[in-house]
Amino acid sequence: MQINNNPSVQNFGMALRVDKAARKVLEGQTPETIASIVKAGRELADTKLYHVEIGADSVPKIVADKEAYFGVCNQAGLPKLTRGAEENIVMINNDNGVAVAGVARYVPYGESVPFFNAWGSFNRPYNTLMDVERLASVAKALDKVAVAKYAEDVAKAEAEAAKAAEVSKAVDSLLNEFGV
Repeated sequence: MQINNNPSVQNFGMALRVDKAARKVLEGQTPETIASIVKAGRELADTKLYHVEIGADSVPKIVADKEAYFGVCNQAGLPKLTRGAEENIVMINNDNGVAVAGVARYVPYGESVPFFNAWGSFNRPYNTLMDVERLASVAKALDKVAVAKYAEDVAKAEAEAAKAAEVSKAVDSLLNEFGV
């Protein structure tokens, strides 16, 4: 008897996700546009939480796994993300504090997973196949901040657990020596 362990192919970890239903639209693009999309996909290979998705409607958008962190960050070495005009908007600033892109989070009615629209200078939305490289840059910036935030949260939780364990050990020692 032979047992095959062949799990189904999944999109897990794919930073560029292209719906096969977009084939007809993609076939109508220039070779340069397709090369740009491939380049963006390769640049996104190391992202963990944020991805670029090209759906059946061929409109590219940023999507996130689970509830990826979406907030401000001004730490050294990370992209400068600042709060926009409302809670669901962050701006990505360059080193001089000038906004180079904006990102808005949307949760479609009846769904729990958000998607993100992005735009650049002059409030031009990044919503065409020619914008996939720009979306990849925005997704990478969001991902870098989110990964750092989660690492910070994990370190904080580990420190709190270590402190609680130390206190518990000290109480055990106290009760062992002086308990009645």
